[in-house]
Amino acid sequence: MKKTFLGLLFTGLVGFSLFIPQAQAEETKSYTINSVGIDAVVSPDGSMDVSEQRTYRFSGDFRFAYQRINKNPDKKTDPGRTEPYQIRVKSICDETACYRFIHPSEVDFEQRRNNPFGTYTTYQDEDEDEVYIQWHYSAVNTTKVFTIKYMVDNAITLHSDVAELYWQFIGSDWEVKQSNISTVLTLPEGIDGEKIQAWGHGELAGQVSIPSDQKIKFTAPIVSSGKILEARILLPKTTFLDGAEGYFSKDKIEKQEQNFIAETKRWLERNDLFVKIQAFLVAAGWLVAVWILGKHLLYDRQRIPKANQADRVWEPPSDTEPALVEQLIKNYKTLSAKAFTATALSLVQQKFMKIIRSDQKKGFIFKKYEYGFSRAVRSSAVKVEKTKLQQKVFDYLFGKVAKHEDTLWFSELIKYNRSHPSGARSLIKSLEKTAYRQNKKQGFIESSKKGGVFKKILPLLIIYLSSVVLIIFQAFWMGDHLQPEAMVIAIGGLFFPAFITIVVMVESKLRFRYSEKGLQETSRWKAFGKHMKDYRKTKEYPIDSIILWEKYLVYGTLLGVSTKALSQLPVKFDFNDEVASTYWGARAGHSLGSTEGLSSFGDVSSALSSALGSFSSATTQSFGASGTGSSGGFSGGGGGGGGGGGGGAG
Repeated sequence: MKKTFLGLLFTGLVGFSLFIPQAQAEETKSYTINSVGIDAVVSPDGSMDVSEQRTYRFSGDFRFAYQRINKNPDKKTDPGRTEPYQIRVKSICDETACYRFIHPSEVDFEQRRNNPFGTYTTYQDEDEDEVYIQWHYSAVNTTKVFTIKYMVDNAITLHSDVAELYWQFIGSDWEVKQSNISTVLTLPEGIDGEKIQAWGHGELAGQVSIPSDQKIKFTAPIVSSGKILEARILLPKTTFLDGAEGYFSKDKIEKQEQNFIAETKRWLERNDLFVKIQAFLVAAGWLVAVWILGKHLLYDRQRIPKANQADRVWEPPSDTEPALVEQLIKNYKTLSAKAFTATALSLVQQKFMKIIRSDQKKGFIFKKYEYGFSRAVRSSAVKVEKTKLQQKVFDYLFGKVAKHEDTLWFSELIKYNRSHPSGARSLIKSLEKTAYRQNKKQGFIESSKKGGVFKKILPLLIIYLSSVVLIIFQAFWMGDHLQPEAMVIAIGGLFFPAFITIVVMVESKLRFRYSEKGLQETSRWKAFGKHMKDYRKTKEYPIDSIILWEKYLVYGTLLGVSTKALSQLPVKFDFNDEVASTYWGARAGHSLGSTEGLSSFGDVSSALSSALGSFSSATTQSFGASGTGSSGGFSGGGGGGGGGGGGGAG
């Protein structure tokens, strides 16, 4: 029983795994109709022989296609005839062969993909208003060309004083748009070209032309799904021996077409009105965007003055905390891992912790001393307390990472940061908020005005809202007469203003305005940063105080100077600095001012770079389309011709 259950379970899982990609393929497959060529030959007996050739581009697995051709004109449009069109399908072929006809009773209409390839069927019920055609093939990620040939026995309608051909070569019920359409009608011989009149209905980009006495051509770059391509032609009645009975006159048909044209012009004028309004909004949007951008660049983004004529400061200008300095220099609320590193070093500088070295070298082949942080024992006489920023970093190191132990080796810190990147990112976010509050408290940053960003971009928001409301109103009002020009102008023209809006919003959210005090503080720190990075000059002047050297180390790290370069700064300490230097990894008996001490700190800097570099990695990863010789355009209206219908594939 157990084996049977496991077998069924395994079979089910395998079947399900096979079903998933098939289902996904069904969902993602698509097709396009890239070109349509239709040839129709009208005969004196009133019939029309039609050949429709469509080029399909398949993406996915397709096995059938279908097409519907309406037999009755739409009576709502007053087409001028009541007799149904008599349609006979002659053949269906692709680029290689013609398909075999099979009776509808042999066709699986429920599972249309399961029918034999290379076959087609057609049927028309008495109660139905259409001829249904379905053909079967195999097409996987390829192009196929299908040609359908059919005969309309009573295509011509004979009115009181004129003959008419009124036919939809492309109906409104196709699943997809069709591109590059060319329809050529060949007329019987002997017709006076000056007595031929032709109109096209459907897409307004379409064109109708009469190049010769026997040819009429209808073209369109595209016919969208839901649209039609319809031909209406008036010919001398004496040309035809037979045809369906109509109840119109030539004068009435011409008046009907004039009404279609007049109505189309009215809708085009309305569309033009929307185009003009959208063009005005776009122009206004550009002007407002340029004004906002100029104001943002010239006023909102303040210029930092020079600290002095040389724009260099040789010593840290103040004791402002590193995280605050980074925000001031960048003019961004965000912080980098450098702020964490510099704050950690400031804890060593102020003797809250120290960098220690293991007693023995460690390693399997290449043995090295191990370095780490250790809580420092402070004298009760020292009243200096950790700042809020220092406390957060201290708690992270000895609370989260060291789990309240007194010692944290750098190897442990590296391991923790790699396995807990979210913790490092959370700390940085917390430091950002605290530093920003401290900058405001110390008067370096002006308090942001409530709704300042919104007020800044309000004119553009009004323009965008007006444009969107206009598009929606136009779509509802115009309906099928909607033309895309106004929408294209709005979307394309307002791209630049929209981009400016986003930039200003993001910048205003992340940046802040300096106070006068903040400008002066920032200018001095920038000048000190230039001095620190100009190593060629800095190395010529030995640092004779460990207090100054410690500040160089803390703020140099923040300003982008590597710990290796900092370890190579020339120092000249007194013997009295020996005790202080032990906080930076120097061994007892050696100050950093000695040769032995400098060598020691070179090793410390390498270990420190690896440890604090792991924090930097942790904060950045995973962020991350009348008469011969005349021509003209299509009008709207129509819809009263025979044919039409639609089609699809699957």
